[in-house]
Amino acid sequence: MSITPGNKRDVTFLRELCGLVGLERVHALDALWRAAVHRLNGTGRTLIVDEADLANLDLLTCIRRLRDETGIAVVLSGQRKLAGAMELTVEFNRGRNARSKA
Repeated sequence: MSITPGNKRDVTFLRELCGLVGLERVHALDALWRAAVHRLNGTGRTLIVDEADLANLDLLTCIRRLRDETGIAVVLSGQRKLAGAMELTVEFNRGRNARSKA
């Protein structure tokens, strides 16, 4: 998959991903998430995301959670600013986890 200005939101990305793995398109984010996790869980597939530097923080977090919950491999490809976005994602998630434990 490639990140484009049209799919850099998590819901649009999940719709496209569901289409690629043969799922009917669903509209609600929750339903999209459950369908993608169910279809990809334990498959050993690899998700290659090109132009990942265009992804926003929510989408990067979505991709990380998808990897965490399904065990798929993820390859992110993009420009140098992707490294900075990944650092922000890690910091954001550390802060979120610290707040949820408090």
